Amino acid sequence: MKSYLGLIPQYERVHRKNNRISILCIMLSVCLVMAIFSMADMAMRSQKNYFIKTNGEYHAALHNVGAETAELVSARVDVALSGWVYQGSTGMLSGKTVSFVGADKKTMESLAEMGMTDGGYPSLPDEALLNESAMEQWGLSIGDNMTVTVPDGSQKQYRITGTFADMGSMLKADICGMALSEDGFLAIADENAADGTTYRIQFKDGTHIQEAIKEIKAQFGLSDGQISENTALLGLMGQSESNIMQAFYLIAAILVFLVLIAGTVMISASFNTNVLERTQFYGLLRCLGASRKQVKHFVILQGIRQSAKGVPIGQLAASGCIPAADRRFMFRLCGAGDQTANQKNRKTVHCGYHKTAAIANILLSIRSSI
Repeated sequence: MKSYLGLIPQYERVHRKNNRISILCIMLSVCLVMAIFSMADMAMRSQKNYFIKTNGEYHAALHNVGAETAELVSARVDVALSGWVYQGSTGMLSGKTVSFVGADKKTMESLAEMGMTDGGYPSLPDEALLNESAMEQWGLSIGDNMTVTVPDGSQKQYRITGTFADMGSMLKADICGMALSEDGFLAIADENAADGTTYRIQFKDGTHIQEAIKEIKAQFGLSDGQISENTALLGLMGQSESNIMQAFYLIAAILVFLVLIAGTVMISASFNTNVLERTQFYGLLRCLGASRKQVKHFVILQGIRQSAKGVPIGQLAASGCIPAADRRFMFRLCGAGDQTANQKNRKTVHCGYHKTAAIANILLSIRSSI
């Protein structure tokens, strides 16, 4: 034996029971950290998917701005996608109110809250998408023609090119929805369309969205009423300045702190199960000539060795539970169709949990062992 550190394996063999209890507590702490953050992530992803479906995946929207301003905004290097979404005009279809929405295909698919479920997107002014419940109610099929009363009171015929999913707001209001191309909407728009029309912006990954919004406001002299943020989506991204979201961030930070405290207490309790024996052993080392620094190194290395055993076991245990719970949760939320899209994200997130839990619990073990 070349140093006092060589006594660690022998010490662990003599005190097997205490060593196993410490490893078990580390394992449980790893599972605790991974489980809590996994559930938090599942909740955040479910809410994010919900808000994207109900509000659209845009970060900011401009109101009452001209085409020149919109074109300049779209040319910014931090803008990934932008486009006009026209709303506000209504008509009648077979005695039922119909709400019109217009946008180009890319904008409708990415920035609007309507998801196309079948068929093709309208490219001509006399083509339209109709929501699924309306299709079923009137026995219509893709390719059929329908006569709609447009905002000015006249009759106009449209050919159905596809369908989009029903929205809760439409079902609650007992109305149907029609999605048109930009030209199709502008051909029937009335004065109500001005209030419902927005220019929606999606920023690139890594953009400080609040700073970008402030720059746009300053550059084009926009008032607070002319630019708004998608508060729910930005809040889940950690980029909202809303007072409500700031309160949520504070609560999240407090919960993280409490989780770490719980892990520290668990590991500390295991290390102190036999304080008298540990005190006597370290006192013996000091009597044999070990310095305080050497004893400290002994304790730290002992904690690292226990973490090296407890952390992988805890990760393996969590790996068997978290993905299964995640798949079940996301299937209930999104259905089978969105599972493939979420698979890559789940793997990335779970890999992050493994790394975070490993690092956090090794540090906690070292801190608790001293």
